[in-house]
Amino acid sequence: MTLNERAMWAMGNADLQWYALQTAPQQEWKAHVALGAINVPALLPSKSRWRRENRYQKAKKRIRYALIPRLLFVGFHPGRERFREVLVGHIAQSVIGVAGVPAAIQGQTLAAWLRQVGAETEAPKEQRHMRTGAEFAAGDKVMVIDGALEGRIVDVKSIRGSNARVLADWMLAAREIEVPTMMLEKIQ
Repeated sequence: MTLNERAMWAMGNADLQWYALQTAPQQEWKAHVALGAINVPALLPSKSRWRRENRYQKAKKRIRYALIPRLLFVGFHPGRERFREVLVGHIAQSVIGVAGVPAAIQGQTLAAWLRQVGAETEAPKEQRHMRTGAEFAAGDKVMVIDGALEGRIVDVKSIRGSNARVLADWMLAAREIEVPTMMLEKIQ
């Protein structure tokens, strides 16, 4: 079970209060691992996208990044907060609050917000090949795996190059929408 999966499981625990921590720039992942090492439930909202590792490579990889830079969430039991251990150990720079008092967030509220913004709570699936469009044909049922239509099952109407025209329910009407084939996955 990954650190984020453990935190999502702990979020269901009604007696935990969640707090937002601010980390040093580009140190979210390091802080997340450090919090896991001292057994503090920590959640780092993240997303993953297909990106080139650098501008000189053509091949793309699924790269995971923090959804909100410099921010992660930790859970403590009321009255047993471990802010000193987290802040003195240079894991985090500050706890977000109002007028110097850390602001607690309920687990259900945080979980609802994470669903709303589409944060990933587990590691992305293993590497898969890039979609060329050749594996899809008109009439296929496919699932959109990225973008605004993520998670929807749609019908392929036509393929042109690396884009597919699909029929999707969008804004209370069936519409033909052009989607890159790398955002589609064939349903068995």
